[in-house]
Amino acid sequence: MPRRSPSRPSNRRNLSQNFIHDTSVVTQMCDLLAGSSLPILDLGAGAGVVTSELVRRGHQVTAVELDPHWTSVLRRRFAGSVHVVRADMLRFKFPNEPHNVVSNVPYSITTDLLRTLLQQSAWQVAVLMVQWEVARKRAGASMLTAAWWPWYDITLVRRVPAGAFRPRPRVDSGVLRVGRRAVALLPDSDRRDYQRFVEAVFTGSGAGLGGIVRRHVPRPTMLRWAREHDVDLRGLPRDLSVRQWVALYRAAA
Repeated sequence: MPRRSPSRPSNRRNLSQNFIHDTSVVTQMCDLLAGSSLPILDLGAGAGVVTSELVRRGHQVTAVELDPHWTSVLRRRFAGSVHVVRADMLRFKFPNEPHNVVSNVPYSITTDLLRTLLQQSAWQVAVLMVQWEVARKRAGASMLTAAWWPWYDITLVRRVPAGAFRPRPRVDSGVLRVGRRAVALLPDSDRRDYQRFVEAVFTGSGAGLGGIVRRHVPRPTMLRWAREHDVDLRGLPRDLSVRQWVALYRAAA
């Protein structure tokens, strides 16, 4: 690893930089993008550990990195083989052509990056390393996940111990695979209304789903939805599957 000036460690912490050094984790992340010839965006490429494996496998890679030190390292290391862009991944202009994404996401911007990604239209698969508790939450029916489920499949792939990183973070991480559905469960024209509906249900008051949903759906319709889709009305919004959400939205509409 290149020698750093005395200011480097504090700067690294400010940028939430924890680099993967476990090669088996890198291999598995890259395996999740195998079988696709699409170009890959490596967001927050850092020292280029994941970038290097992607290049070794023959992928066309654009490495996006904010830190000027690591941007210089990447340009020297991958001169002629990787397009390196110095940019904030939250403000980066995503290409309009189909591509895939991989990122060891800084913990401090995980939710912001997910929101940014989900609003893009061209990428097909994103493999994301995020904080473990965030990974568990996003793979379940959190409000953010439920709001995008009809258009994306979100899978928790594995837990990654803190020891897989240098410097070692205080918590474990998790690998998420986010894939755009080949056939969306709702049309894009419904997205805004559906997401407002999900937010209204998640933030609504009432005793269990029955008490919350009856504010949006007539009782006979609610009971039929619960019966046909095997829903326990004593549960909570986070207990619903994507297909139960879609059916509830259609019932409310």
